[in-house]
Amino acid sequence: MEFDEFRTIFASETINFIKMNKKTKSLNSISTLLIAIGFSLCVGSIAAFIAMNIIAPENGADLDFIHWQRHFINPIMAYVTVPGIWLFLAGNAGLFFVQPRKNLFGIIQLILAVLVFANGLFLIVPTAKIASGLAAEPTGLSGNIELFLQKKTMEDSLGGVNLVLLIAYLIVTTIQNYKNHDKRNKHQTV
Repeated sequence: MEFDEFRTIFASETINFIKMNKKTKSLNSISTLLIAIGFSLCVGSIAAFIAMNIIAPENGADLDFIHWQRHFINPIMAYVTVPGIWLFLAGNAGLFFVQPRKNLFGIIQLILAVLVFANGLFLIVPTAKIASGLAAEPTGLSGNIELFLQKKTMEDSLGGVNLVLLIAYLIVTTIQNYKNHDKRNKHQTV
């Protein structure tokens, strides 16, 4: 192989590496943006549910309040919670698979994202639909108030689990960023 041929191959491979690196940086940025938006939507919907529970009457069985509350919960679930869960999972999956080296923090973050997704989509959303269905029954909620309150309590508890998972995610991410910052500082001082 001649030097000119070697130089051409080397130059083209270097350009491919640089392009790949730019693609990785772009995918990294997009994934991080999806995570930030998804995380914010998830926490925001949980905060909305907490706020509605704070203003709820003491006994929790005020039929007018239940109808009013479910009027807001259904759209929040459809337009905030579910998209937030999907964006959070998509961003974490994208970030995990773009990383050249899989580390413990990335694996933990992906597992937490999958748990938030599974809890939200397979437990919280169906439970909320049952509770909303009970609240909307034409025969009236008065005959099903105990079942409604049971489903509402389960919905709130599962939402609390997602809040704990999201806080754990935030802690893991903070620790990861702190360790990465320490590594960069050690390399700069050496």
